[in-house]
Amino acid sequence: MILFKANYFKKGFKTILLLLIIISSKSYSQEHALDFKLKQAFKKSKDTIYVSFTPTLLSSSDKIRKIKDFNNLEFDIQEELKEKYQTIISNTNDSIILSIYRENLLRNLEDYGFKIIEVGFDTIFNTYSQNTHRLNVVQIELEEVNYTDTLKEETKNTIFTKEITGIYFNTWIRYNQEDSLTNLLFYHYNEYLPYLQGDIIKKEGKDIAEYTIREANPNNFYKLSKENSSQTAQYFFNFLMNKHVFEKSKGKDKNYYSIDPYTKTIYFDETPFDLFEIIEEP
Repeated sequence: MILFKANYFKKGFKTILLLLIIISSKSYSQEHALDFKLKQAFKKSKDTIYVSFTPTLLSSSDKIRKIKDFNNLEFDIQEELKEKYQTIISNTNDSIILSIYRENLLRNLEDYGFKIIEVGFDTIFNTYSQNTHRLNVVQIELEEVNYTDTLKEETKNTIFTKEITGIYFNTWIRYNQEDSLTNLLFYHYNEYLPYLQGDIIKKEGKDIAEYTIREANPNNFYKLSKENSSQTAQYFFNFLMNKHVFEKSKGKDKNYYSIDPYTKTIYFDETPFDLFEIIEEP
C-alpha cells in the first residue's frame, strides 16, 4: 500500500500544513485508526518493531559537489577538502549525532506503545508476522548548502546581498528490507536555513546594511538530530496506522490519519499529512 509518493532523493517538496480536524464521529472506518492506537496499549496485541541503525554518518555540501572528480581523489585529500569547505560539519561530533538520534528514536517509538527490540545493522529476517516490523535506519547524512539572501531599500533600489550557509539533516529509513512485497524506503529531512534580518539605512551619507543573522553551527545539527528522530517515530506510527486502516477497511476509508506526538490524539484529513516521503527506487 502506497498512500503517498515522493521524488527520488529530492527535496523539492514541502511539509503540507493542514487544519487538523479532531475525530468527533464514530464511523466504522475511523474506528480502525483508534483500534490501532488502542492495541499498542496491551502486551499481547501491540506491534513489535525491530530497529537497527547505520554505524556511520555521511556528509555532503554544495561546495564539495562543485569540485571536479572529487570522488576520484585520494581519501586523505577528500578529507582535507571536507574539513576546509564543510566547516560546520567538520566541527560536529559524529558520535553525539548518532547517539542523540538513536536514543531519541527508540524512546519515542516506545512512547507510542510499540515493543522495541534493537538488532544489529546487518541482521537478516526470513519472515515477518502481521504485528512484526523492521525499521532499519540505513543512512544518515549531514548536508551544508549555500544560498544568497538580500536586503532591499525600495525607494532607491539599493540592494545588499550576503552568501549564507544552511544545513539539512537527511535520513533514509528502510521498512521490512527483506520482504519484497512490503519493502519500502522512506526519506525524511529537517533543515535550518538562516536569513538576514535588518534594513539598509543612511549613515554618514552612505547606504549601510544593518542586520542580524543566526548563523548555522554544530548545535543546530544536534537539535535537528533530535527533531528528525522524533518525527521519524511519529511518521512511522502514522504509516503503520494507515496501513492498518487500509487493510481493515479494504481500501474503503479514504481518510489519512495522524497521531499528535504530545497528546496522542488521532487526527484525520482527506489529504496526506505528517508523513515520510517514499522513495521509488529504479
